[in-house]
Amino acid sequence: MQEKDYYEILQVSPNAEPEVIKAAYRRLAHKYHPDVDKSPEAAERMKEINAAYDILSDPAKRAAYDRLRERISAPPRYRAEAPPEPERPRVPTIQCQNCGRIDNTLRLSGFMYIYSILIMSFKRGAGGLLCSSCRRTEAIKYSLVTLLFGWWGIPWGIFWSLEALGTNLFGGKQPAKENAHLLRLLALQFMAGNQIVNAIQALRDSLLFEYDAKTEEFLRYLAASADVAPRPPSFLRRNRPAIVYIFIGIFLCIGIFLCVMYAISSPPPPPAEQTPASTPVPPSPTPSLTLYLADFVEVLGKLAEDGKAIQQWFDSEYEATNRFLDLTEEEWWNINDEFARRYIVLYDETSERLSDLSVPMEARSFHEEFTACIEQSRSLLVEARSAIAERSETKFGEAMANGGRLQEQCVTRALEEWDRLSELVAP
Repeated sequence: MQEKDYYEILQVSPNAEPEVIKAAYRRLAHKYHPDVDKSPEAAERMKEINAAYDILSDPAKRAAYDRLRERISAPPRYRAEAPPEPERPRVPTIQCQNCGRIDNTLRLSGFMYIYSILIMSFKRGAGGLLCSSCRRTEAIKYSLVTLLFGWWGIPWGIFWSLEALGTNLFGGKQPAKENAHLLRLLALQFMAGNQIVNAIQALRDSLLFEYDAKTEEFLRYLAASADVAPRPPSFLRRNRPAIVYIFIGIFLCIGIFLCVMYAISSPPPPPAEQTPASTPVPPSPTPSLTLYLADFVEVLGKLAEDGKAIQQWFDSEYEATNRFLDLTEEEWWNINDEFARRYIVLYDETSERLSDLSVPMEARSFHEEFTACIEQSRSLLVEARSAIAERSETKFGEAMANGGRLQEQCVTRALEEWDRLSELVAP
């Protein structure tokens, strides 16, 4: 028998479902991972957690462990001992993973945040078991990240940012089935601590996520035994998301109405002065500039399309919310190396397309600056691959951060030059 019980290490009941064991492992791994917990005993504690999850997550290993556990804990046959008193089932401790708070506001919540680099936008998620106060903090944190780094990506940054802000505004994504099960477990925990009123409230909240006839029947029985009226949730609480959407729609309608009224009431522009016959008409822009801008937009569209395909591959291989705890260090390095390699190939193809364009004199500086930006971005990706080969997280992080800053500067400069060239082409 092990020195410590695997169920006690994961803080779950011996009768716990596989989903409960997996959730407990994720919570403890997030708490005691050496990258998060810097205490000396964090690494040893993480080894115990991994060993316990390796046994309890496999049905065959868990069954063998349960048989061994029962055989060792059972008293010898020749002892004439009195039968032990039945013990109350152990209830796993459910608390906020950030502050340790235990109350009726605990929810499984997921938040979104967006960050963009030049023409690429990345959608990420984070969350966990949080109380209402920590949910507000997390929502504000990830919304600020989205507002600062997400909206200016082309073309999906603004749309994904609105989606992330809307999700975070409503307290994040809260899966109904999982939260209903969580609140029923929380009610059981309150009952074990003789907190009947809190248990009743937790059961009421669980019915808001998923209706269950047995839960409702037990709630009525518990409310009657505690002499508490089983009042239904208020109208505002049951319809809070719909009410928020209604108010957002009203504000949008008011904003559109004000914009239309301003456009109608604004004075017409003064009539253009007649050009004297003797004044020469400025020459129209050369056809080569118009043709160049059209070809450049085609190159830029191809760059955005291929970059999106690379990002979709990256998301499928390395999703932070799904495979973070399952990835080995070697897999993590290989995925990032392949990601950098594909972008290097994409930048080489883009440089070839740019070199094939006929560049007029008016757009020469713009073309040279954009080509230099592509080349510098490629050089930073080569540095990132070198850091990956050396397994140097510091050099890899510096190369990727420098690439982000470079692309932001290039975007700003390119937009300024684009506006200048567009004015030359405009009739």
